[in-house]
Amino acid sequence: MKNPVYLIIIAFIAVSLTILGILYKLASPDLISAILALIIVGYTAFMFLFLKRNPKTLRISLLGFPNSGKTVFLTVLFDQINSRRLNGIFFSPWGRETNEKYQEDLLTIKNGAWLQCTSADSVFPYLIKASEKGILGRRYKIEVADYAGEYTKEFDIRSEKWLHRTEYFNYVTQSDAVFLSIDCSLLKTAKHQNKDIIEMQTMENAFIVALQMLIEEKRVKVGKKLKTPLAIVFMKYDLILEKPENLELYVSRLTDFCKKRCKNFQIFAVSSVGSIKKDGSPPKEIKPIGIIQPLIWTFKRLKS
Repeated sequence: MKNPVYLIIIAFIAVSLTILGILYKLASPDLISAILALIIVGYTAFMFLFLKRNPKTLRISLLGFPNSGKTVFLTVLFDQINSRRLNGIFFSPWGRETNEKYQEDLLTIKNGAWLQCTSADSVFPYLIKASEKGILGRRYKIEVADYAGEYTKEFDIRSEKWLHRTEYFNYVTQSDAVFLSIDCSLLKTAKHQNKDIIEMQTMENAFIVALQMLIEEKRVKVGKKLKTPLAIVFMKYDLILEKPENLELYVSRLTDFCKKRCKNFQIFAVSSVGSIKKDGSPPKEIKPIGIIQPLIWTFKRLKS
């Protein structure tokens, strides 16, 4: 049993039962009742303090090929959830580094420039604090690591990095939830350009392999479905604006696999900034589309 919380609880219960067993033979029923009440109060107080000071950590993997829009998505997402209560949960960016990173990147976008691609072999962990309502409301720390898109090659059978058990590989397979990022600009051109059709097929294959490895690492039994929440997030939705249910037709092999093998699966269409300018630069006023929904959907399933 790896979780120290469970060990503490079991030890507390064992000691309490031992004390009660001794008192049962030596003390009066009234004294036993009083001591039992004190134990219950002590246990409740301990759990309250422990859960408040030790938030549960939830890890979300964000997989996507280079230039799919992952960093812009995270930047605007953190701006949208900053100190907001959504569906009864209070969300807020957590930590100085996270706040400095997303605020600096947000300023770049608002000044009319896109963010530079995440450099190869780099990673930045974005942290979110989430708190439930009420005195006994649980606290959570959500971590979303922004790995460079090049890491996805570890799940590309044509790559020399295929299935190398690196830090990124382990991060994905040990995650509590997974977002698959798909660039809608690629969908728009894949109808007409053969190279983009090939890239789409490569991406699908890589994602399917990643999910197969996740299922294997989670030790999902034959005939059972993966419980880890899985979201396909179609980025840059403003470029295509088709009905969300039509988007899965572009990656039918991937969506079919997800429906068959995943218990918690959903498709989202998001635009981090809204309609871009004619010259391809960010709009003067950012108007995100559906950007919070993947996080809310995922968090509901992670805490249940």
